[in-house]
Amino acid sequence: MENPELTETLGVIQNVINNTECDAVAWVGDINADFSRNSRHCYAVCDAVIESDLVVTWERFQVDFTCTYEREGKTFMSTLDHFFLNEQLMSNVE
Repeated sequence: MENPELTETLGVIQNVINNTECDAVAWVGDINADFSRNSRHCYAVCDAVIESDLVVTWERFQVDFTCTYEREGKTFMSTLDHFFLNEQLMSNVE
């Protein structure tokens, strides 16, 4: 089953990365993609990362940032579970 929203979102991200002149690229988010899983979602995200020449920081060091915020009296939590960086930015992190 295809996921049109995921396909569109990944296309927009890749378009920005490939068509914007910049030295450093960081794609960070609550991606919900465990690359050890065998799912179309994970394959699609992994393919987009590879096609954009980004580094999966989990391969070099463990990254996990959990943030909480309140809106309309409710508390929400989100985990930024992936940090994808280009080599230029990665060289400044290590």
